Amino acid sequence: AWPCALCDHHNMKWLDRSKRFLSEQIAVPARNMDGEQLGLALCAGVWGGLFPIPGLTTVAVLSLLALMRFGGFSTSAPAVALAVSINLAITPGQLALMPVFMMPFQHCAPSALVETATSSSALNSSGVLIECMAGASLVWGILCPLALVAGYATPKMLRRRSAAARTPD
Repeated sequence: AWPCALCDHHNMKWLDRSKRFLSEQIAVPARNMDGEQLGLALCAGVWGGLFPIPGLTTVAVLSLLALMRFGGFSTSAPAVALAVSINLAITPGQLALMPVFMMPFQHCAPSALVETATSSSALNSSGVLIECMAGASLVWGILCPLALVAGYATPKMLRRRSAAARTPD
């Protein structure tokens, strides 16, 4: 028997299975990660999730994790799963920040893109959009080392500060 789309009974089974999967595959392993792996997963998930070309954020996240691994940091399967989950969760932020990554290019302002789309041919509009996406990717790539250093260093500084606050002088 096929599940009924309107039946709460079948939907609850699906919801319960989804919750159990997220708990077993992401939440519990994330609690068992050390601080470095958790920080790297969060950093790669957030920064990779902000990659300005929709549909390629997972590739960006996996590339960042591969670079981190190449740089000597250890990444585990739960760290990868957490990073990709964060990436998917911040999709609205990615879409909201796309114009910010395009800001350095005058012809890529949202109003200029709308004007190009309404006054030019579809081929010309597509070319301008691809050019803007490439420029936004360049800006993202230039900011990438800064974002990764900040994302990696911030948890370490917070940990030191909280440890210093706990120790009596």
